[in-house]
Amino acid sequence: MNKIIFIISVLFLNFGFSKAMANSSNTILLEDKMDLFEKIVNLQVRLEVVQGSGFWNEDRAMNSMALVDTLWKKGWDSDKEEDRRLVVESLKKIDFKKFEIADQVRLFLLDQKLGGNLVNNSQFMSNIFETSKIGKLQRREIYTILNYKDELLDSGFGEILEQVSLYNSEDLDLYNQAKDSLFEVPSRSLVQDLVFYDKDPGDYGRGQYRFGPKLFMFCRKNRNYPCMMFMKDSRNQIVRNDNGSIWTHKALGLARRNKPYNVKNGFTPAGVYTIDSVMPEANRQRVFGKYRRLIINFIPRTKNEERTKELIPESSFHSNWWKQAVVARDIGRNLLRIHGTGLRNNNPSSSYYPFVKTSGCIAMRENRYDGKKYKDQRVLLDQLMVYSGFTPRNRNETKIRSLLYVIEVDNKNQSVEREDIEEILDI
Repeated sequence: MNKIIFIISVLFLNFGFSKAMANSSNTILLEDKMDLFEKIVNLQVRLEVVQGSGFWNEDRAMNSMALVDTLWKKGWDSDKEEDRRLVVESLKKIDFKKFEIADQVRLFLLDQKLGGNLVNNSQFMSNIFETSKIGKLQRREIYTILNYKDELLDSGFGEILEQVSLYNSEDLDLYNQAKDSLFEVPSRSLVQDLVFYDKDPGDYGRGQYRFGPKLFMFCRKNRNYPCMMFMKDSRNQIVRNDNGSIWTHKALGLARRNKPYNVKNGFTPAGVYTIDSVMPEANRQRVFGKYRRLIINFIPRTKNEERTKELIPESSFHSNWWKQAVVARDIGRNLLRIHGTGLRNNNPSSSYYPFVKTSGCIAMRENRYDGKKYKDQRVLLDQLMVYSGFTPRNRNETKIRSLLYVIEVDNKNQSVEREDIEEILDI
């Protein structure tokens, strides 16, 4: 009976998949497909009909990641007994060998935690050891292993961890530099150099960003406190209000479960991004709000991160502030957005009130609080259009192209305000 219900449900989900296929944008298609994969996997787990080798063969890697993410959420993050029971049953049905090493690591740790016997430890260790020795471990695999170093040590993987470090020293250095950035406060001169850097982005992204604005987001090390955005126009001048003060815009980069930047749904990583248009419609408004969400993309990986270095001053080349985004990109994080929400923060004593935490995206305030109505996503969309040279109207939202710099400026336990920006920039 469960399998019949599953087949019927998948037919409905496939209708949504067909709609997703009609979209021409690869970025939009990816979000739609991932959403559908997660729905199907959740259904598989709930009905105990997990597919051992993926549902759509052509997207096996993506579906496998969605399956592992779902099992992880239910078996690692959840304290509910029923969730854990479902994970145990699902683990019995999967074909461990058909998953990529990064996913195998998490499945192994889940199985260990829940007392199963899915994996032959010695065979799994040998596979990782040999793959590492011949230099075939991918960054996502290396960083997943490093993310769960302590748990793997407890499971007897000490020699494997030494091997991974020995044969992947360059990747290990980048991973550690990103972690170091959590505790390093960039100098005031470095931040000023970043903001006042006026090199033309030139042909980066086929020149799409040459005449667009630059958006900066200053955050504290403690992401429980709101960040502050400000903007430079296409002439590299800081955007100001009519009274001459700096135009600023509050934002939040805090993950719902307070996860770090280097795992899925962790806080928004510090680093350099592009903003590339908006989603085709303002759907799922309870989660994402009334206005279309802005699409954020990582800078593509290149040798020595040369593409990122095209967009920052030389004084930042050897700094670590931007490397969180590099590690997050290479571990497989994606689908970052800027959006509002229909959800409410009903805790006025929270340090980020009235913001609502997200699954790793940048949050805007929305809804009515204390007699004031917030529609910050609408304000940001309009501002980006105006300083891109477009009339702020719905059809021009798709033309938005901008650079985004997220940087943690200090470790104070308070929200970033306009006065902080003026003091840091000495303006």
